[in-house]
This record gives sequence, structure tokens and C-alpha cells, in this order.
Amino acid sequence: MMKKILLTLSVILFCTNIVHAYETYELDNVRYQVYSDEIIVVGYSGDPQDVVIPGSLRYNDYVLPVTEISYSAFRQCTSLESISIPGSVTSIRASAFSGCSRLKKVIFEKSDEILVVANTFRFEYKQDKHTEYAAFRDCPSLIEIEINRCLEMKSRHQGSYQEAVVWEKGIFSEVPVSEIIIGPGCTVIPEMTFAGMEYLTEVSIPATVNLIMPDAFMDCTSLKNVFVEESTDPLFMIGDFGKSGIEVLTLNRQFHEGAISVGELGSYYCKPSFAGCTSLTSINFGQNVNGITSNMFAGCTSLRSITIPGNITKIGEGAFSNCTNLKSINIEDCDTPVLINSNTNSAGQGTTFENDPIETIYLGRNVEYVGTELSPFKNNSHLTTLTIGNKTTAINNYLFYGCNRISMMSVPSSVKTIGDYAFYDCNESLSLTISKSVETIGEYAFYNCKSLKRLSIPASVISIGDYAFRSCSGLTNIKIGDKVETIGNYAFLDCYSATDIAIGNSVKKIGNNAFYNCQAWQNIDIPNSVETIGNDAFALCIGAESARIGNSVKKLGMRCFTDCENLKTLSIGPSVKEIGNMAFFNCEGLTEVRVHAVEPPVAPDDVFSDYSAKLYVPIGMTSIYKGASDDCWPLFSSYAEFAAESGVEELISDFDENQPVSVYNLSGIYVGSTTDNLASGVYIVRQGNKVRKVSVK
Repeated sequence: MMKKILLTLSVILFCTNIVHAYETYELDNVRYQVYSDEIIVVGYSGDPQDVVIPGSLRYNDYVLPVTEISYSAFRQCTSLESISIPGSVTSIRASAFSGCSRLKKVIFEKSDEILVVANTFRFEYKQDKHTEYAAFRDCPSLIEIEINRCLEMKSRHQGSYQEAVVWEKGIFSEVPVSEIIIGPGCTVIPEMTFAGMEYLTEVSIPATVNLIMPDAFMDCTSLKNVFVEESTDPLFMIGDFGKSGIEVLTLNRQFHEGAISVGELGSYYCKPSFAGCTSLTSINFGQNVNGITSNMFAGCTSLRSITIPGNITKIGEGAFSNCTNLKSINIEDCDTPVLINSNTNSAGQGTTFENDPIETIYLGRNVEYVGTELSPFKNNSHLTTLTIGNKTTAINNYLFYGCNRISMMSVPSSVKTIGDYAFYDCNESLSLTISKSVETIGEYAFYNCKSLKRLSIPASVISIGDYAFRSCSGLTNIKIGDKVETIGNYAFLDCYSATDIAIGNSVKKIGNNAFYNCQAWQNIDIPNSVETIGNDAFALCIGAESARIGNSVKKLGMRCFTDCENLKTLSIGPSVKEIGNMAFFNCEGLTEVRVHAVEPPVAPDDVFSDYSAKLYVPIGMTSIYKGASDDCWPLFSSYAEFAAESGVEELISDFDENQPVSVYNLSGIYVGSTTDNLASGVYIVRQGNKVRKVSVK
């Protein structure tokens, strides 16, 4: 029990249920003072080694709480090695344990109330100078602290003195503490609580902590390991964790981003950040983490690789920007896409990984982002190795735009869509493999991939977008699969090294300028499936010596073969109804033009610039072609007839059965005026200006 040792004031006033007294007691070498319904620790006697301060003491008929450890209470207590501070204590004043040279361990017992602990603080304004020192100043042996409640620095200077100089340090900034145990009673880590603890090497933040205030661990330069324990509740962190020496960070709970209200402290916007932790080399994300907030790891310059697990579905703007040594990203396999927000401008600035020299990416799932040009990897000129996993079903627009050093591109069987600009300007890529599952290749998808040598577009692809392979000038072989229906405008423009181009048998439309300037292509063969050929589609294919236009083409666009100066033979299919202006202009090497259409196609007189070639028309149609006065056909100086091939059963069907006909065999020899009693074979039947091809069995 309490033993009265020293009476400092003898005035005792009693009011109903209230004690007003100024009296000092000593218990186990610790001095206490009774003051206004509470007890304050004011000093010590002797040389205590271990001190346990009780939470309350009995004074006469009252039990009073111990609420404060006063100024310099244990100052220079050189034998003190450990102390336990009860939950009733709400204030530890300046220099309370200053100079306790053997103090090794301090335990702060559990309490729901905040304990205010003095920190080193200096205020200067004109002649007004005031300095207070931390409660644990000059404790060179203090290496372990156990915290089971919320600690807070003494109130920082508040005022409007514009010329004032304020200098302050954290609560334990001047002691060599290497270990902090944060117990379950600590729910909040206030501002700068552990700031400046330069000997602290590791800390574990328990699930009970729900709020970390700004700069809580600022300048903890030796802090190597931070472990955030598992919880399904979000962790609120206001501002920076503090520019510390963290090397390994383990996160097992989600950090909240957004506005919160913190009681009397007011409203804050949570934007948790480990930005500027320049020693951070490893981040481990647990299963409860579903997102990475904006700028969270910006400027972590020692970070070399990151792994984004499948449970993370959102990464904020600039999350890893200016991580100037980040070279490897592993986005793990998952069926759920990851949304990566990037505030990207047209130059690719402001991306999630801006200024990061990423060399290797494993893409295990779909990546999504807001907008059309906001790819997180845009214009990354360091990326050389890209691996796409089998959970990825779409390579979205602009995803690898401007990543010009990717050496190999392989699209796995899971991918169905290659988006617009997906690999735009990847101009050092040497090879491209497109799997048999891809259905759509978007606009500009492989624009200017000029180092590609061979291209095989599988039968699964239905459409090739505008400019998809434009300026792939290194391609020597192009094979277009048999399910492609549309070849977009400018799709293969300037693929001038391709000597062998095979167009699939399902293509219906060839867009404007689709094969413009494919200079090395020698034999152009347009399959029978094609119905429309756009303007300038094959213009400037100066290496072409022959061109065959298939049986289903109805219209040839303007200038579609213009400037094919080495073209010698041309075959135009039977279904062509219209040929655009200057379609074969400057094709002055032509020696033979073979038109299979029975009725002369509409063709203005500038379709050809030179009419010295021999024009071949179906048997019996010379006069019809020569009589097409509004078209170019009468301009040819030399005509010949040929027997149409047997690929079409009937060319013209509106014959009058009551009118006479002329029948020819495929050699052009007249065989009679009726189709009756003909031998088996194929014949040409003419009635006036109409011609039919019939098969007799």
C-alpha cells in the first residue's frame, strides 16, 4: 500500500466527492503528487532498476488515476532498465526520461485514450526562443518499445508568425530503438510518431491499426522491412508513409483512397503513398489487396521488378512512375482484367510507368484503361521481351504503342482481338506469330513494324483494319488467311519488300490504297471472292508483271493500278461493271489486256494512258467493245477474241427463245444455229449483243 514519505503541502480541501490536494508520496522509489482528482509522477528516489507505474493509487477514501509523468521525472536515472507505463497516463512531459543511459525497454500499456509524449521542439520568433526536449532524449540503450495504444507528439506549433522558425523531431528520433512492437490496442499512428528513428530496422503494423497519419515513419533511414498484417478492413493512410529506408514491403490489406473524416482532426483525403522510398526493392501483395492507389510507389528508384497478382484489379495513375530502375513487370494470369489508369497525353507522358526502363513484361490477363490513348506502356522504348499469357483474350488499343524495341511478338491462342494501334511503331520487332484464334486485327495494329520479315495471317481472322500493316517495309512474304473478308484501307501500304503476297479466298473487299507501293510484288492474283477493289489499291506496285482480277469483282476503284509501270499482262474478270478513272494509268508496259466481261464495263477514256496493248475480249464481242463510244475500249488499236473460261455456268440469261442464235465452240469455231444435238462440252451462244456460255452433257 501507499507509504507517505514526504508532505510538500499540507492544505487539503474536501468537497463532495472531489479531492483538491497538493501532496507528494513515494512508492517503490517513485514519487507521486496528488493534484485535482489525479496523480502525477514527479520524480524518483534511490536508483530504481525496473519501474512499474500503477494505473491508480488510493488517496484517503479515493482511488485516483495516475495521468501524467511530469517534466524530468526520471531524468538521469542511470540504473533504470525498463518501465511500464499504464493506460491511465495521458501525458509524458519533456525530458521525463532524459539521460536514462541504461533504459532498454519501454512498454506502453493498452488504453483507448491517446498518450501525448513530448518530442524535441524548438520555436524561434524574433527574441522569443523556446526549446523543449523529447521525453526519451539521451537514452542510448533504448532498443525495444512495445506500444499498445495510440501515441501522439506534443502539440506542434500553431500560429501565424510568418518569420517564425520551427524545428522538431519525432518522439523517439534521438534514441537507438531497433524494434517497435505495435500491439492490438494501437488503432491510430499519428503524424510523425516514429519520424527520425534512424536505427529502426523493421516494423509490423497489426490489423487493429486503421489509420496512419502523414510522415509517420519519415526519415527512418534504416527501416528495411515493413509488414502490414492481414485484414479484410481497409487501411486508411493520409499522405506519405514517410521517406524511409524500406527495402521489403509486404501488404496484406487494402489501402483506401478517398475522403474520410477523422473526428475532431477534421476531414482528409486519403492518398496513401510510399513514393520516394528510394531503397524499396521488393513489394509483396497479399490476397486482400485489390488495388494500388495513384502515385503509390512513384519515385521508388531501387525497385527493379514487380508482380501484380490476380486479386489486384485496379492500378492508379502514376502508381509506378519514375521508378527509374524498374525493368520487369509480371501481371499474373487471371480471368479478371486489370484496370490501369494513366493520365497520358499524345506524347505518352503521364503513364502509370512513365520514365521506367521496363525491358520485360509478362501479360497474363487483359489490361483495360479509360480513353483511347491511355496505355500504361505507351512509348516505352526499353521493352524488348513481351510474353502474352493464355488468359489474355484481347490486346487493347494502343497497349504497346511506340514500344519500338520489342524483338519478338507472339499472340497466343487465347487472344481474339488485336486492337487499334496495339503494336504501332514497334519497328525493331523481327518476328510476329498470330495464333489461329485471332478474329480481328485493328487499325494501325502493326503500323511501321518495319523489321518484320514474314507474316502469316491465320484463317481465323475475319477483318484486317485500316493501316494495320502499313510501312512494314521489311516483310518479304505475306499470307492472308482464307476467312478474311475485309482488307482495310492502307492495310499493307508501303510494304515494298514483299515479293510474295497471297490473298485469301474469302476476301470480299480490298480497301483504298490497301497494297499501295508494294513494289516487289511480281504477280498480283485477286481471288474470285473479291467484289470491290478500292481507289489506289495496287497503285505503284512497280514490280508487278501480271495482274489477274477475279470473277466476282464488280467495281475497280480510281487509280487502283496506276503507275504499275512494269505490268505486262492484265486479266479483268467477267463481273466487272465499272472501272474508275486512271485505274491503269501509266501502266505503259502492258502488252495484253484480257477482259472477260461480255458487256463492256463502264470505263472512261483515261483508264489507260497508253492503248498500244492488244485487247482480248470474249468471242463475238469485238464489235460491241469497239462500239462502246463513251468508254475507253474503242481507243485500243489491236483486238483479239478468246473463248471465256468455263468457271461460270451462265453469263447472260435473258435470251429470247424465239430468236435465232449463233453457237461457237471454245476455239471460236461456228458450229450451228441451235443448241440441239450438240456433243458434250462447253459452248458460246450468241444472240444479237447477248452471249451465253452453256454446258452440254
